Amino acid sequence: MPSYLSFKDRANKSAAQANVRAVLPDVESYNADNVPGALAASDPDFATSNSDNGYAGMTAAELKTSYDQAFPSSVWVASGDTAFPAGVTAVPPTATNYCILSQNGNWYAWKLGPSGPIQVDTVAANACK
Repeated sequence: MPSYLSFKDRANKSAAQANVRAVLPDVESYNADNVPGALAASDPDFATSNSDNGYAGMTAAELKTSYDQAFPSSVWVASGDTAFPAGVTAVPPTATNYCILSQNGNWYAWKLGPSGPIQVDTVAANACK
């Protein structure tokens, strides 16, 4: 039984990391399309703001609607996203920064900013720092 639990734990850790990795193209597409004054057809958050840029205004729901219908429900980009994990300090998306967060089992994986590495931990309070 212990070997099964160890395998399951490693699988959860890998799945959390893979979820973050899988949505990065969506995040970067949002960044490229979200420019001030863009037309409604090309601005992903046109309905809420036509003056922001970069990652500002990004939500998991917006990424799912505009870029990826299969966006994982266990990935969050803003504290207002549905079922955002308790204990995680949210990093609001800005023009130049974000924190993509995923949870699988007891593992949290996150990527803080476009140049940050994907990190993992079992403690929610350590995520997005």
